[in-house]
Amino acid sequence: KPKIKTKATVNGEKEVDPLEEVTIIDTVSYSGLVPGKPYKISGILMDKSTREKLLVDGKEVTAEVEFTPENATGSVEIPFTFNASTLAGKSIVVFETLYQEDVEMFVHADINDKSQTITIRGLGGLVIKKTAEDNMVEGISFLVTGKDYAETFKTDAQGEIYIQDLPLGEYTVTEIENQLLFDEGIAAK
Repeated sequence: KPKIKTKATVNGEKEVDPLEEVTIIDTVSYSGLVPGKPYKISGILMDKSTREKLLVDGKEVTAEVEFTPENATGSVEIPFTFNASTLAGKSIVVFETLYQEDVEMFVHADINDKSQTITIRGLGGLVIKKTAEDNMVEGISFLVTGKDYAETFKTDAQGEIYIQDLPLGEYTVTEIENQLLFDEGIAAK
């Protein structure tokens, strides 16, 4: 009797940042297939929290692969590529169905199966507050750097910068000295 089990990863990991393009590789291990016969595995991404089909831009995320096994046991990979930029904090579960000649042979659909679950990391925020004895805190530049991130920000009138939607992680905040450049040929009067 045909059986499948799966392991979903993104670049070998179970967690991924909420990037515009993410590819989940679903490695499907099978057993009990008839060598030389054509099969198809269809997959769909599910939202673990709602237990409904995951919708990205109003559409389901699906993928399928057709293959003809040389042996009764083996594995195939199914790639799911989608925009995960709005999915921060979500857990996504891959469901698969094995078909032979359009006949459903096996369904692997367990919303709690950790091996077929990918977590999109959450986003956080960062507040920077500049203080100074002379209260000159407006317009001060800060460089914020982290993994695959580098942005410069300026303080507001209260000396604050609020950065939203940062991938969770470690960041370095560096104040950029505001240098005044003088042309040696011009004398100040």
